[in-house]
Order: sequence, then C-alpha cells, then structure tokens
Amino acid sequence: MAFYTPPMTETQQQPSKGQRFTKAERLLSRSDFDRVFSHKVSAGDTQLTLHISANGTGLARLGLIVSKANGGSPRRNRLKRLLREAFRLNKGAFAGFDLVLLPRGARTPDSFVLLQQSLLSLFEKAHAEWQRRAAGRAS
Repeated sequence: MAFYTPPMTETQQQPSKGQRFTKAERLLSRSDFDRVFSHKVSAGDTQLTLHISANGTGLARLGLIVSKANGGSPRRNRLKRLLREAFRLNKGAFAGFDLVLLPRGARTPDSFVLLQQSLLSLFEKAHAEWQRRAAGRAS
C-alpha cells in the first residue's frame, strides 16, 4: 500500500548532508550520559536544564531526557523533535561538547523559537562557567 507524500515546499527542504543529525552526534549509551553527569557544568531556566561536558572529539553530541512529567507521548515526542532541531541548526556553536537536555515538566513551551533561545542562552552560561573552571585548574 502506497502513501501519498505531498511535494516539499521551499521551506520544507531536506537538510543537506552536513546539516543532518547523525548517529555520531547522539549520546546513546548509559556510559555517555554518566560521563556527562560526572564531569558536568549545568545551567537552567524555567524551561530547560542543560548539562555540558567537553568530549575531546570536536563534535557536538546531544542526549535528551524527557520524563512523563512533560505530558503524554505525543507531547514528549514533539519536545524531543523541537530540541533535536534546535541542536541541529546550531550544532557548530556546541562543537567539542556533549549536551544533555532535560525539559522542565509542563512549564516547557511547545514553541521552537523559545526552546532554541533557551538552549542557546543556557549554553552560553554553562560554557562561560566551564571556561572559568578550566582557567582555575590551569593556574
């Protein structure tokens, strides 16, 4: 049985190969998540909590933890899609870091723009703290 797929408009074009969210850019194993949590620098706001850790690979990698407190499965899946897209569009800014994102329950908006702004501002805060800690270790 074939399904009808409408043609893509200009705004719905497939991402180029360099813009895709590949398997190498995902935190998949428990040990990856444990490493981020043990060496983490955290930042949070009313919508998200972000944990970052340097990974030494030059790649940005993303892990998502979306609990049932965020709603039913359609809402949780939508949040994950929006967060992956915000990461994918800005992954150059996160190079060399593993990021773990935790949406904060029902307070997390379904707006892509708000989630993207939150992610970027939290990364700036966490990255500044990471640099401060790295400078403290070097001296």
